[in-house]
Amino acid sequence: MRFKLHNCESMENIDNFLKRHGITDFSLRKDADITVLDIDDRGLAQKQRAALQLHFNFYDIFVWSEQGVENIALWEQPARVVDMVEAMRRFFPIGYAEALATVEAKGFLIGGAAGYATFKPLYTVRKYKPLFAGLPGWRKRYTTWNGQEEEFYLFAPGPGEGKRLLLIDDVLETGNSLAAAVDLLAEAGAEVVGAFYLIDAATPEVRGQFKFPIRSLLRYHDLFGNQPIEIEQLS
Repeated sequence: MRFKLHNCESMENIDNFLKRHGITDFSLRKDADITVLDIDDRGLAQKQRAALQLHFNFYDIFVWSEQGVENIALWEQPARVVDMVEAMRRFFPIGYAEALATVEAKGFLIGGAAGYATFKPLYTVRKYKPLFAGLPGWRKRYTTWNGQEEEFYLFAPGPGEGKRLLLIDDVLETGNSLAAAVDLLAEAGAEVVGAFYLIDAATPEVRGQFKFPIRSLLRYHDLFGNQPIEIEQLS
């Protein structure tokens, strides 16, 4: 397996990432401004190969720094938006959810593209603003990844009683915003049955707080657990 990685983080970080997931037979080299990664996949299971293919095929939708993701560059590559939606469809079978939900702000871009491509309704969770005061809806406070207090707002009437939703956003880390969005949508009578992210940097302990599957284009921890939902899991 060969991957040509643009906008790449340090080779040391990639080396550590692969070894942490038990991949040791690989090589990394610089070719001008591109990092070339070769992985000997002869001893890998099909699911392992698929997870690696997904992970490194989507590297170029981000700009990387030594600390991680510096910027999401998906919007500069329209063809990759189509690839993103196709990956989401592979993770979650048709009919898994009746509608989509997303949160402000980058989630609006991702969710809007997914809603258009899947012909599913999209419900938006806003960041609360004073001008919303007095309008019908629901509010939920949460703590951001950097310790700031924020508040989500969902306009009434909302998705409707019993509606099953797939929530879409850009980055999962602490799980705080996901938990707040789930609670807020539940107040409106809807149920989040899955979540899809561009990047999942959460630990297995964070993901374990949620009773529904979480999938992503890139997953830092438990890479090989980032697998499509099986049909039998729909019941």
